[in-house]
Amino acid sequence: MQMNLTWIELKKWLGDNRLMRRFFIPAFILCIGFFVLEQINMRNEFADFRVYYDAAKALRQGDQVYHVAFGVSSGFYKYSPAATIPFLPLTFLPFAWAAAVYFFLIAAAIISFFLYCVFLLSQVWPAAMDKKVVIFTLITAIVFGADHIERELHLGNVNMLLMCIATLAFVALYRKSDLIAGVCLGLILLFKPHFLILLPYLLFKGKWRALICLALTMALGLFVLSPFIGWTQNWYLQGEWLKAMGAHNARLELSANTIYGLINVYVFNSKCNSTLVWLTLAVVGAIYAGWLFYLNHSTKIKGIDWIEWSALLALIPSLTHTDTEHFMFSLPCVIYVCYMLFQKKVVRYRYVVLALMILAFFPYCLNSPDIVGRKMRHFFDEAGGLGLANLMIITATIIVKMQHPKGWREIAAKP
Repeated sequence: MQMNLTWIELKKWLGDNRLMRRFFIPAFILCIGFFVLEQINMRNEFADFRVYYDAAKALRQGDQVYHVAFGVSSGFYKYSPAATIPFLPLTFLPFAWAAAVYFFLIAAAIISFFLYCVFLLSQVWPAAMDKKVVIFTLITAIVFGADHIERELHLGNVNMLLMCIATLAFVALYRKSDLIAGVCLGLILLFKPHFLILLPYLLFKGKWRALICLALTMALGLFVLSPFIGWTQNWYLQGEWLKAMGAHNARLELSANTIYGLINVYVFNSKCNSTLVWLTLAVVGAIYAGWLFYLNHSTKIKGIDWIEWSALLALIPSLTHTDTEHFMFSLPCVIYVCYMLFQKKVVRYRYVVLALMILAFFPYCLNSPDIVGRKMRHFFDEAGGLGLANLMIITATIIVKMQHPKGWREIAAKP
């Protein structure tokens, strides 16, 4: 079964679906309203964007980039020197203007991401698409991810932009455009090495050309600034980048929302060491590999699959020590499961999946002291509640996908 993911097909799909066009306009109006409220309530610090902006400005002016707090006390730049390049043009604008431009770039990325995820579903399972399923899927998924979307807009992070690039990389891989896919993945890794989790999947699928292009992109990213700042300064900045990443990392078995942290705290009463990390990685890797072999054996299809790809992205915050904002990487899984749940005649174990998603909803979406109070917010953020929710979402995704490894066409055709 081959998906038609060309730009022409996307334009045709949007043209044939007035519902999608109607979704875009009110969604963008909501983003404008959010931006206005941020300005009125003086909540327009855009703390994460301040880090990117000031780091890029420091690089342009020859000042210190790493180990300097930009904006807030925790505002340390911890990405590669090359990752400042996209922000360099914005440094020629005053911060307020640059932040406004970047805010609406993120807003456009969020809206486009949700629309494109539904487009992917419509291409794989077109026989089951109808207006009610589409609108219920969009509304439910947006409400589910509301807390993470709000943080992304408020802080001005790059997570949604990276998710869009990761989706573009998947589409390129599916269409066998390995050069584009490798470049996209290389760019992502220059921002966040967490996406290295995708490499074993590419190896499993035999995407050697994409891996070579990825390595070349990374190498180019390491040297791209040398002609402008000098080879010595460039190597110095690369070393500072490694130190910054090391300072940001923690003992994974003590990281509350990771799988290791959850096992360490709730099973072994915080008495484990780093051995737990390696054992857990081996078990998780074995489970994921077994899932892939099952899907491959069931479908006899060797190509990549969007749900397999999305499940790996969702695992990133559960396997690495990172900020809670990165749990938005689970949104493709949320969209997929919501869509399948609305197909009442198809999904078996519906109530199991529904129970998992409802339980996950509370830590995943209601993670705000204004809604659940500071004590519950602390449990969600610092005691593993968000990590448990993420594992529930991934489990629900695996259950649904194992029921329908061949896609929707065969299922929808059955009486």
